Amino acid sequence: MNDKQPSDEIFLRVPARVPYDRIVRVGTAALALRRGLSAQQIEDLGTAVDAAMALLIEPVENDQTDDSVIECVFRLQEGGLELEAARSMDRPVSPEEVSRFSRRVGPLVNDYDLDETSKRIRLRKLARTQF
Repeated sequence: MNDKQPSDEIFLRVPARVPYDRIVRVGTAALALRRGLSAQQIEDLGTAVDAAMALLIEPVENDQTDDSVIECVFRLQEGGLELEAARSMDRPVSPEEVSRFSRRVGPLVNDYDLDETSKRIRLRKLARTQF
């Protein structure tokens, strides 16, 4: 028998358009609260999610249809929450955007990864510091 409990995973798929980024942020906040994060930690994580969505969502000009989606996996882990988000269609990410993202998000989460090639972002926030 395995004593280690698998993490709960919640999947969310939203259109890669600005009005839907709020759904990802609100979902993140609700799950973070469930994992015991403080109000400040939830706010920090929300800011990090906003930065991630800004990289993944490209505003559609002239009401053109954009069929791309953002697929999110929330992992409820003991003591924290992890969000992995990826865009289904390519959108170039400039080195300046990567640098800005890293400066903004680094201090707000315990761990993050940004894979510019696959357009995948992973954020991890713990309710408490683990030694």
